[in-house]
Amino acid sequence: MLVLQQGYRQINGRLAGREPAYLHASGLSLLATWAPALKRTDSPDPRLSELIAEGGQFHLNDIRARARQLYSPGYLVARWKQIEPNAAVSSRVAKQTALNALLRRPLGVATLGAKTFLGYWDFSQIHRQATTELGRDLPKEITSALAAHFRLSPARYGDVKKYTLLQRYFLRSQPSYYLVLLAPFLCSGLIFFVSEGYGFLLFLHSWILFGTATFLSVTASVRYLQPMSLLTILIFAALVKAVIDRRSQSTSAAAR
Repeated sequence: MLVLQQGYRQINGRLAGREPAYLHASGLSLLATWAPALKRTDSPDPRLSELIAEGGQFHLNDIRARARQLYSPGYLVARWKQIEPNAAVSSRVAKQTALNALLRRPLGVATLGAKTFLGYWDFSQIHRQATTELGRDLPKEITSALAAHFRLSPARYGDVKKYTLLQRYFLRSQPSYYLVLLAPFLCSGLIFFVSEGYGFLLFLHSWILFGTATFLSVTASVRYLQPMSLLTILIFAALVKAVIDRRSQSTSAAAR
C-alpha cells in the first residue's frame, strides 16, 4: 500500500509538473465544501477575504450551491482562480482559509456535514444526482465548460444512447446504499460485542469513510458511498461471527 501510495503521488506530480500529491486542488475543494461556513476574517489573503465578503453575488451561503462553487464558472473557486492564477498559491490559501473556518466554527462545519447526511434521505434529489453523474441533465454551464475544455460537441438529445447495463444497475441499486450509509452506526454497536481488535479497526475505518462522504463532500451522492460497500460486508460478517461465537459459548456452558 505504501508503494502504491507513493507511486501514485510521484506519477501525479510528474504528469502535472508539480510536487507529488494526490490532488493538487485539495485546498480549493475544501474551500467549496465548507463555503457556507466561511467568513471574510478566515482568509490570510485580503483578496480572498474580499471575495468571501461578496459571496451574496454567487450564493456562497447556499448549501445546495457547493458543487457549483467548486465547478461552475462565476462561482467561488472560478473567481478565486481568476484573482490568483498561480495554482499552488490559490490552493494553499484556500486550504488555510477553510481550516481557519473549521478551527473557529467547528459547529458550523459539523452542521454542514449533518445536512449532507440528511440529504441522502431526499430520494428524488439522490436520483437526480445519480442521473447527473451519468452525464444526463447536466447544467448548461457545465456542459459548455466541458465542451470547451475537451473540444467536444455535446450530443443532441435524440442522439443520447439508452442506459447501459451497468448504468441501470447503478440507478436501481440505490436503495441498497442506505444499508451502507447506516453501516458505521451498526459498527458502533458491534465494538461492544466483539472483543477482537478488528472490531475497533472496522469501527475506525467505517467512520473515516463516513466522514469523507459527509463532511468532505459538496453534495450527497451514492457514488461517495461505494468505498464503504466492501467494509459493510465485513461488518456484517463480524456481526454474524459474534452471534455464532456467543451461541457456541452458551451451548458449551449448558453442556457443562
